[in-house]
Amino acid sequence: MNNSPFACRYLPLVTALALLGCSSSDKKPDEGSRREGPLYVVSNTLLVPDSVTSYVTVVDSLEAGAEVEPSKFLELPGSARAYGLEGGDAVYATSSEAPTLTEITFGADGSAVKGRTLSFANLGIDSTSGGNVILHVSPTKAYFVSQDSLDIVVWNPQDMELTATIALNLELDAAFPYPSFYPRPIVVGDKLVLVANNSNDENLGPGAFVVVVDTKTDTIESTRLETRCHSMLQSGVNADGDRYFASSDIAAAEHFLD
Repeated sequence: MNNSPFACRYLPLVTALALLGCSSSDKKPDEGSRREGPLYVVSNTLLVPDSVTSYVTVVDSLEAGAEVEPSKFLELPGSARAYGLEGGDAVYATSSEAPTLTEITFGADGSAVKGRTLSFANLGIDSTSGGNVILHVSPTKAYFVSQDSLDIVVWNPQDMELTATIALNLELDAAFPYPSFYPRPIVVGDKLVLVANNSNDENLGPGAFVVVVDTKTDTIESTRLETRCHSMLQSGVNADGDRYFASSDIAAAEHFLD
């Protein structure tokens, strides 16, 4: 368990960053305002009693001793994480306060700038932070896998528009109605692999669903209940590219205590 009050996710942006037009303006950035890369977006969340605040900024390096300028941080309420396409010029922040994704671009000085907002409210989604999965496939296609609705929402980051929804149709056991996804997208070629664990208020459910999504056709290729292991929230890949899953620390401790 990480006891640090900061929970960080680092996303490398390996090309120059440009300020994109936000929803109130279609003005494109001046080519002379582009900042040279490589640059890295850092999103972090500060947890203190009775308060949760997140920040997004850009840094030139992830090496120890790299300077960070707090005045360039973009502050966001609640728990937020920034996701985007590697090599892109924008990221998209989740929210624990609303069912939205917010576009964030960067000025010539590296300052994070809040842009357009895409809402998922009409899809029965309460928030976009938490146990959801996000995968950016291309500049015009991304997936948001909702733990609330158990749908894959296909959306267009370039146009900030919803494209389609794909129902996961997981047959959850009524005794274990709460799913929780392996938090990072697993990509194998053109396939997105999702792992959905299940539980109730007190206990973990039997096994986990493994869902394979074809990202070319936006269809569910297969769904299987894997009963050999539950609470599959940790994994590693060997030299041959095979991935091995393990139960979470908490699940292993509960099994040991039982």
